[in-house]
Amino acid sequence: MVEAQGGNPPAPFARARQNGFLFQSGALSRTFESFAETLMRCEEPSVIAGRPGIGKRTILEAFASLRAREGDTPVMLAARALRPGLVAEQVLAAFGQQPAEGSSALLGLADYLADAREARETLFAVVPNLQTAQPECREELAELCRPMDEGGAGLCALISTSDPTLARAFGVPALIIGAMQPGEMRRFIESVLAASGLAIRVSDDAIDAFSIASDSLIGKAGSLLDDAIARLVREEGSTLEARHVMPDASGADVPSASDIERALLDLGSEAAGAPSRSFPRFGEGQPRLPEQGPANDIPPAVDPRVFSALEDIRGDIAHIQGRLELAKTRLSSLYDRHADRRQRIGDSSETLVSDMRNLSGDSIRR
Repeated sequence: MVEAQGGNPPAPFARARQNGFLFQSGALSRTFESFAETLMRCEEPSVIAGRPGIGKRTILEAFASLRAREGDTPVMLAARALRPGLVAEQVLAAFGQQPAEGSSALLGLADYLADAREARETLFAVVPNLQTAQPECREELAELCRPMDEGGAGLCALISTSDPTLARAFGVPALIIGAMQPGEMRRFIESVLAASGLAIRVSDDAIDAFSIASDSLIGKAGSLLDDAIARLVREEGSTLEARHVMPDASGADVPSASDIERALLDLGSEAAGAPSRSFPRFGEGQPRLPEQGPANDIPPAVDPRVFSALEDIRGDIAHIQGRLELAKTRLSSLYDRHADRRQRIGDSSETLVSDMRNLSGDSIRR
């Protein structure tokens, strides 16, 4: 049986995150490999994109913490706090530096990063939620990430965004972070419970419910887990079932709009008698609603699932856009290779014709 702690139900996912828990999913491993390659080359930034709740910021922070423990120097930049015309100065300040008197922040940052590379030090910026930055600031950040011989500062950056099209400004395709793969949900749930020291059995139906309700997104699944554990505590149970994850509210005693209106009209009225149903009273002398008027109009209710579905659709569109950007980049690369190959064939043909003419001239002269 799971017991409340300090009067509150345990929240294993929230507690695990506070303690630095990170689920080792397949997407996490691939992203870490891409980040490591980016830092090794330091030729262009790495941009990851994905739906809200997929864990983009968590991945960035976890990787930065790992590299900091290994001796690297990451700095975190709040995209929303960047200011037009001051991005280079803000990045330089994040590294604890300031431009020399009479020198621009861009040159100061470029010199500082060049000196660090010569000393074999790895410095990089971490920028979560790029979509919250002003367009001018995104352009300035992209300029800082360009090599020095292209007018940039050679800044190495790891960036996340919910809009994969923003990677265009950096000249790289966005790495799309996907949801958990089949089979990873149970490993995720059990890892969170183990990290929190909770001995709870989880049924197969509950695992399916987590996958369906969360769309296999780590952030959503973790929040659902905390809610499900709270329901399990109230039942004093020890096995997590599907009903704890997706409770059926069809039988809940929820008052209708007409019930609420009648209750409000009864407030402060002795002649009306007791309400048809028992509802909390907020005090005497409450004003009565008019019998006619806008207050009596009941607007159509919007199911909260509609908003959730719209958010999922927006995330799917962003995912598709990212895939299209990757396809366009690869297609452009194929076109460039094809054009280069045709040019080499043309040059070789001209050289061959020229050599044959020279041979023919030599034969005639002989």
